[in-house]
Amino acid sequence: MDNKCRKVLQMILFDYIKTFQPVSSKNISLKCGYAPSSIRNWMSNLEKNGYLKNIHTSSGRIPTDKAWRFYIDGVFELQKQIVSEKEILKKNYNLETKKRNKILSNLSKIFYYVLKNSDYDIFPKPEKAIFKEIILNLKNKKTISGVIVTSNGFTKNFQFELKESISQTFLEELNELLNKLLSGVTLSNLRMEMTSRIESCDYLSQEKKIFLKQYFENAFNFSENSESEDTNTASNIDTFLKEIEEFSSKDTGAKNDGK
Repeated sequence: MDNKCRKVLQMILFDYIKTFQPVSSKNISLKCGYAPSSIRNWMSNLEKNGYLKNIHTSSGRIPTDKAWRFYIDGVFELQKQIVSEKEILKKNYNLETKKRNKILSNLSKIFYYVLKNSDYDIFPKPEKAIFKEIILNLKNKKTISGVIVTSNGFTKNFQFELKESISQTFLEELNELLNKLLSGVTLSNLRMEMTSRIESCDYLSQEKKIFLKQYFENAFNFSENSESEDTNTASNIDTFLKEIEEFSSKDTGAKNDGK
């Protein structure tokens, strides 16, 4: 079926759905702009191929079962394309989000190093620093690294080894859960509140409760007199900046290509 016949058939189907009356070539001509004679020729071809039928000689055409099958197949095909595009967009979004989170994490490390080695004592006390978010990264199946970020910019980086391997999906679920449970908690109460809140969380599985207690209590061990751990060195900054510059260049190039 050529594109013009396809378009005429679609218009006949839509018109018939609205009116439940035979569709004439004149009605289609008024909607699509083609001459009635051309419309009649295309409708005649559709009728010969079994997509339309003529109840009376002088009346318009109505769709056949074959035409409705064509319509339904088209709807399903469109739905498949939408689902496929949605999955592609979701995948691309997740990839871009991970890239940007990595850049933000590296920037936090740079700022942390620079500020820690400056002449100003600007880091807040744990009882005044409010938990904002935690960003977890699965370096391999048995190694987790992360950054705890507060509302005033204080960060703590940590890393620990696991006894058993976990999946990326499992870690992402934990990441989302921790950000939800610990929002607004001060760093000095972080460890205690995590233990308390996961115990009272009815929808949290026992497996996740045990995992969080086993591995995250030490990561959340803040005290007023403890000094922040410096996990960065000056030699790391060049690497981080190169990664940021590379990502920014790719991002700019992608935007220019989209234009």
